[in-house]
Amino acid sequence: MNPDLSVILVTRGDLTVLRLALGFLAAQTVRERMEIIVAAPRELPAEDGIRVVVVGEIKTLAGAQVAAIRHARAPVVALGEDHSFPAPDWAEKLLQAHSAGHAAVAPLLLNGNPNTLSSWANYLLHFGRFGDPAVAGVVEWLPWHNTSYKRDILLGFGDQLPLFIAVEGLLHEALRAQGHTLFLHATTSTRHINFSRFGPFLIQTFCGGHLFSAARARHQRWPWTKRLLYAAATPLIPVVRGVRILRDIAARPQQRPLLPQVIPLLAAGLAAHALGEMYGNLFGLRGAEERYLIYETDRLGHVTAADRRELTGS
Repeated sequence: MNPDLSVILVTRGDLTVLRLALGFLAAQTVRERMEIIVAAPRELPAEDGIRVVVVGEIKTLAGAQVAAIRHARAPVVALGEDHSFPAPDWAEKLLQAHSAGHAAVAPLLLNGNPNTLSSWANYLLHFGRFGDPAVAGVVEWLPWHNTSYKRDILLGFGDQLPLFIAVEGLLHEALRAQGHTLFLHATTSTRHINFSRFGPFLIQTFCGGHLFSAARARHQRWPWTKRLLYAAATPLIPVVRGVRILRDIAARPQQRPLLPQVIPLLAAGLAAHALGEMYGNLFGLRGAEERYLIYETDRLGHVTAADRRELTGS
C-alpha cells in the first residue's frame, strides 16, 4: 500500500548520523502509514522501512531533498533533519492537519539541547516564534527544514523548487500568493538540536544570511541598485530583528529568565546574519548552499561534548 507520509532525510555519508532521528521516527503512532526516504551519495546497506535514493555527490541540501521528494510515494512529504526529534504523535497530527486542506503544516519547535546560552541564542534567532506557547493555527511563516508539504503542490513549482526548498521563506510566500494556507500545529512538537558551540553558531548564521539574501535577490530579479540599497541598510537589520526576537521572548514566561545573559550572543548572531545578508546582496550565491550544507548535516559535530553525551548516552 502507498504511504500517507514520506519523511525526507539527507546524509552525506551513511546512516550513522541519522540514528537518533530514525529512532524517533520509528516510534511514531502511525509508523505503518509512513515511508522514510534517505537521500545519500551512494548505495547503503538495506534496512527495514528505509528507502535510499542515490543522488551522487551531495553538493547542496536542497538538491538532495528535491531528488528525494521526486521519488516520494506519499501525497504529503515532511522535511526532516538528523538533529530534529519529533514527538510520537508528530506524523499523526501533521496528517490530520493536511486532511483539512492546508498546503503546509509544521509542529511547534522546542529547544532540544537547552543547557548552553549558545544553543538558546541559535534557537531564539531562528525558531523562537515557533516555541511553546505559540500563536498556532494559520500563519504566514513556518520553520524551515521542519515543515511538511503536499507533494503535488511542491512539484508544481518545477525548476523553481530547488531554490524554494533552499530558502523556504520564498516557498511560503509563493504558497500564500497562490491562495494556500500554512498551519502551525499547537498540540505536537519536535525537539530541535541547536549549535551549542559558539564558532559553528556564528559561521552557520553568516552562511544562512548569505544564502537567504542571495536567493531572494535572484528569485525576485533585483537590479544592482536595489542590491546596493539593501547592502547599505545592513546596520538596520539587527535592530529590526532584535526587537521582534525580544518581543517573542517576552511573550514566553519560561524564556524570560534568559535575559539579559543571552543578549550578547543574540547580538553577535544578528550581526553575523546581517553581514551574511550584505555579502549575499553584493556577491550573489557564490557557494552559499555548499557551505550551508556542512553545518546543516551531522549536527552532533557542532555541539558541546556534554550535549553529545547527553543526546547519545555515551
